[in-house]
Amino acid sequence: MTKPPQDISQVGLQLVNRSPTTAFLVAAMARHSFGTYAMSMAKDPSLVREAMGHENLSTTMKYLHPDLSRLRDIIDQRNVAAMAQSMAQQPA
Repeated sequence: MTKPPQDISQVGLQLVNRSPTTAFLVAAMARHSFGTYAMSMAKDPSLVREAMGHENLSTTMKYLHPDLSRLRDIIDQRNVAAMAQSMAQQPA
């Protein structure tokens, strides 16, 4: 029986030894998950960019996946605000 890994780097080494393709996919999934989670916590893409070690924000944005319920809330808020503004501008 193999000894359980002590940290994430050991997990990575075990994956590479088993299958380089699987290791690549797991690493890519981990980066996307981290980026999305960090964005949900930080709310600032530049902080996530720094944490992920990217020079350009456009690189970081590839790893971020929006929370659809949060996007719906933002759209709803803007629609309500736009409707209220439109109604305020109409003559009585």
